[in-house]
Amino acid sequence: MKAILEDVKSNQGASSFYAFRYQVPFFQFKWHYHPEYELTYIVKGNGYRIVGNSYEYFNDGDLVLLGNHLPHTWSGKLNDDIKSDAVVIQFSKEFITPFLGL
Repeated sequence: MKAILEDVKSNQGASSFYAFRYQVPFFQFKWHYHPEYELTYIVKGNGYRIVGNSYEYFNDGDLVLLGNHLPHTWSGKLNDDIKSDAVVIQFSKEFITPFLGL
């Protein structure tokens, strides 16, 4: 399956990063990639995280830093009692480069 290019830049605008809270009934499979780096924190939810060739179980408290152009998705199951909840921060290479030198 070919990953879909996600257009983060249109959401980010002139900002150096884009942050948002993602609350849904469950995480749907959305195999995608983007030129930006991404830090994702799973507040609530469980299922499987696929990053590149890695396929792993995730649950509450999962924290992942993704490289740029790396295909990824989180996929969960519907739980009528609990909504899935994530905090996502996407940022450019220019934003992260100064931190990599520390």
